[in-house]
Amino acid sequence: MATLPFPEPADAAFIRDQDIWRRQIALRPAPSEGAAMIPALKRTFRAEGVPPEWVWMAEVESSLNPEAKSPSGAVGLFQFMPDTAKRFGLKTGFV
Repeated sequence: MATLPFPEPADAAFIRDQDIWRRQIALRPAPSEGAAMIPALKRTFRAEGVPPEWVWMAEVESSLNPEAKSPSGAVGLFQFMPDTAKRFGLKTGFV
């Protein structure tokens, strides 16, 4: 039976950080809009040829809050900066 090596210090730090993240995320309630928003976003992404898994970036970036605004000025579900959104022909909120 093979034995697993002890993790290197960098691996141990990663595992520790991951455990901290899991504990923190477990305490956070699920976004109330998520149940309806995720399927709608996935349909739109598929229709536009975007991998549907990318919808989870909205959860990461804004906790699925379409009114989210960062201190740096990024706004919306995916936290685009207004100039970046404009450059790509995007709007930074629901229309």
